[in-house]
Amino acid sequence: MDFNSEFREKEPSDILKKILGWFETFLIAFLIYMVIHAFLFEVTVVSMSSMEDTLVSGQRLIIWKPPKYLSGPRRGDIVSFKYIEGKRTGLADILIPFPDPYEVDYIKRVIGLPGDEIDIRDGKVYINGKELEEKYVKGGYTDDRQMLFPRTVPDGKLFVMGDNRAVSRDSREFGFIDIDSIRGKAVFSIWPLSRLGPVK
Repeated sequence: MDFNSEFREKEPSDILKKILGWFETFLIAFLIYMVIHAFLFEVTVVSMSSMEDTLVSGQRLIIWKPPKYLSGPRRGDIVSFKYIEGKRTGLADILIPFPDPYEVDYIKRVIGLPGDEIDIRDGKVYINGKELEEKYVKGGYTDDRQMLFPRTVPDGKLFVMGDNRAVSRDSREFGFIDIDSIRGKAVFSIWPLSRLGPVK
């Protein structure tokens, strides 16, 4: 019996089994990642200065995204949401399932909840007639951007602003946002290492 010949016949089969095993492992890992990314967590990058000094440009955050994150948004939450920039045309529908070219990710802080009366005067924010304590605001001053206040937040909507109020493009400019547009809540910073930890 030619043992070398028998070994050579088995060798390609063993290699194929290993390749299939690696592929199966990769496929399972990829599916787990997709499920986690779609329903639980994702990583996003802060691309602007509108949330300074709380968040900085280039900072990487873990976004927790169960539907309405179980209890719904709360005042003070830092949330990621989709916003349509510019004039959307039928082109956006043609490009599905590719990313919508008019859809932009924003990261802002929830200030007003449905039913809240929002007022901005003398550089301060008032919720239902009571001044909102905001130690996170850069410079400590909030401009009303010549928006007429007070305003009441409609059902299914939120009023959001960046912490760097002098430069932030937010609800003072584009109005209330849909609760359904929220992708999730920023819960943890992973980069840079100097900011590693929970997002407060």
